[in-house]
Amino acid sequence: AQKLEKQRIIANELRTKFLGARYADSRFDNFDTKTVTESVKRAYEICKSYAEQFTKDTIKGLYLFGKTGRGKTELSACIMNELLDKGFIVIYTNMINIKNEWQRYFGRETEYEKIKDAYKTCDLLILDDIGTELVAADKNSKAQEIAYEFINARYNNNKPTILSSNNSLSELVTKCHYDEKIASRISEMTAVVEMVGNDYRLKNKI
Repeated sequence: AQKLEKQRIIANELRTKFLGARYADSRFDNFDTKTVTESVKRAYEICKSYAEQFTKDTIKGLYLFGKTGRGKTELSACIMNELLDKGFIVIYTNMINIKNEWQRYFGRETEYEKIKDAYKTCDLLILDDIGTELVAADKNSKAQEIAYEFINARYNNNKPTILSSNNSLSELVTKCHYDEKIASRISEMTAVVEMVGNDYRLKNKI
């Protein structure tokens, strides 16, 4: 019970930090499907179905990719909010934050292990904008090491992960310099969903 409460606290803190008021009310019912492309509509249907069918036994995650402004974060927030409403523990973060936490808790291993455990064992982990933190980075960077640790731990524990990126899995390797074993692991543990179309954010401003 204490472990679950710690996970809920971390989940709520990160939800506020990364999504704030902008995505607090994001739900599939208010996602605009009328003016988006067929590709985004398909992604919407996949994500909606994923949230509806999600259980404690769900293993497979999603890999949402496409250029900036295609609705990846919005759909991820929809999934998160729907599942939080059902009582699941969902942690939403990005690799930059995970790396920063490692630096912030350096020398305080006991505290950091509790945070890492929450990432590894929560019902659903959502990693936003994976790849942006490693453009032109070293394959042996700390960020890569941490990325593999979390992704591999969730894979081994049969825990689902949703990842979003501006890059395809192959581009994670060629453009963002991720090690091939990370891309391969992500491929095994997710259904890949490409989102093609106009900038969702700009459309909503017109």
